[in-house]
Amino acid sequence: MVAQTNLTLVQMSAGDIAFGTLNADNGVVAEVQLPSTYFGSVFSPKTVRLRPFHRDGFAIVPAQTRIYAMVSGPIDANGNLPLGRTSVPLNEHSVNGMSNLLHRSDDWLMVPLGVSLQQITLQLEQLIDRSVKMTTQEFLPNMTVNAAPHSRVIYITNGSLAGTFWGLKFGGWTNGQQFRYHPFEVRDYPFNSARISNFDNNGNINQNELYNEFMQGRATVQNAQYHSGHALITKSGLKQYYDSHVVDVQSIYGFNPPVLPIATRRLLPHLLGLGEIQQHVNFPALNYNNRLILPGESLFPINDVQNQPVAFGLPPGPIQPTVAELQAAQFRAVVDMIANFEI
Repeated sequence: MVAQTNLTLVQMSAGDIAFGTLNADNGVVAEVQLPSTYFGSVFSPKTVRLRPFHRDGFAIVPAQTRIYAMVSGPIDANGNLPLGRTSVPLNEHSVNGMSNLLHRSDDWLMVPLGVSLQQITLQLEQLIDRSVKMTTQEFLPNMTVNAAPHSRVIYITNGSLAGTFWGLKFGGWTNGQQFRYHPFEVRDYPFNSARISNFDNNGNINQNELYNEFMQGRATVQNAQYHSGHALITKSGLKQYYDSHVVDVQSIYGFNPPVLPIATRRLLPHLLGLGEIQQHVNFPALNYNNRLILPGESLFPINDVQNQPVAFGLPPGPIQPTVAELQAAQFRAVVDMIANFEI
């Protein structure tokens, strides 16, 4: 057991979780997933993204100063929210009960979150305080509504969607189904920390200036650096998810021999162990021989499963595994690695 010394990984502690992201399209939580977790710091504007399960593999994005927002609205033909096509699009800042925290255009609602852990935490706390509270059971029958009395944010307090936010714009959306709640999804890009003082003076956030900073930067940043994430889930919602979620890969994929259901509650402490102890992975088929886990690397991408199915427990050819079987085998490999992290 060797203490963690990598500065990016040291930042990954339970106390420094800012939020996570959850794949919950149309109110349906994808069963086979491990939500990404974003970490901040009280000592630095840099944030770290832990991406445990993804088509491109398990990865830890190196610590970087980024500016964050969360956006709700119907997607365009390319599967993207039409946000930031101009420098600062015409919008309505004065949203009922939100005191400039929530911004809207014809096609989206947006809450800028800021850069640092303190800013993000403050913005989310204020949004929760001003949101309408519902459980998942109360919310799902009302996802599609007949009218919007005013621009509205729903915060889910319990159930499978706990910790997520959902938005509906006054008058309905102009792009896509007119009256429907959409999840608030994460958007972020690299940011010059010297500009933080433009919107935050000793912890007092100027909401309009924070909005302008995000939108002006979005208009100029290269698309390759602009990250679009799943639905934001708060720290408490993230914990609820990991504490309660069970993935029954056997009933979904029909492995032979059968495999036991995977409970995610045992995984979060092991993931957080990355911040305390240097972790290693062994998987000889991919030349992972006591390999040290470091930021900026991808482990167990689905392409490796496709190229070496037998090494991942899938049957030999000639029949090629389905995409679902490849994903399940990849998931099992990632979960086994995490479960073996020292804590």
